[in-house]
Amino acid sequence: MTAPLPIHIDRTSTQPLYLQLARQLLTGIDNGELPPGSLLETEVDLARRLHLSRPTVRRAIAVLVAKELLVRRRGVGTVVATGKVRQQAELNSLYDDLSAEHRSPRTKLLTLEEGAVHRQAALALGLPPRTALIHITRLRSVGDIPLAILENWLPPDSPVLPALTPERLEQDGLYSILRGEDLAPHTAEQTFGARNATGAERQLLDLTRADPLLTMWRSAYDADGRIIECGDHRYRGDQYSISVTVALDDGERRHRPGGQPHPDLR
Repeated sequence: MTAPLPIHIDRTSTQPLYLQLARQLLTGIDNGELPPGSLLETEVDLARRLHLSRPTVRRAIAVLVAKELLVRRRGVGTVVATGKVRQQAELNSLYDDLSAEHRSPRTKLLTLEEGAVHRQAALALGLPPRTALIHITRLRSVGDIPLAILENWLPPDSPVLPALTPERLEQDGLYSILRGEDLAPHTAEQTFGARNATGAERQLLDLTRADPLLTMWRSAYDADGRIIECGDHRYRGDQYSISVTVALDDGERRHRPGGQPHPDLR
């Protein structure tokens, strides 16, 4: 656990005690004294150290949890959030997005098999429903925080098959491997959705029954329009967001508002 953050509570101030605590915790997060993934002191320890009631401490922490700056994790405690991965609706992999944000992705290979039958994937690849496909499933994390389950299928005759080794799939992103084999994705169709997680997904992503799951189905094509792969990706809703730019009929460009960070705590 990170060393206790120096906090001063001014009991002569008109500012509520919980808000004083929340603001100083926020400052610690912003200046790096409480780095992403670090474990916060328990409510009991904070209350004892600062001579505050536990409800006051709990309310301060709840403010930062609501702002997605702190995350309560079962069996661990309250940790500083890593920040959401923002995808710009471009043809990037999650590995690319994390690397662009200077965050070090970790990958655990769950499945690598030939001969997998998956009707939806086969049809998406333009193949008969019972075609045996190349099937890959990975768990992508940053630090100790799981972000996504990435499940992909490729045609059985894909020229990239020899490069799909367990070592490479845990060291590189799939699109990086494809580009290295001169099979670079050029365009893609993506469908986004949301649903409740299954029991297995909750266990892998450290979710509760109430936590949302963001889904994306993607079919990727090369420069000649031939399909390369398709994927069913499931993301933690508290760790991932999509940013889309659209053009109106008159040509005016509008962006999805980003919002100012934590205005009520500034």
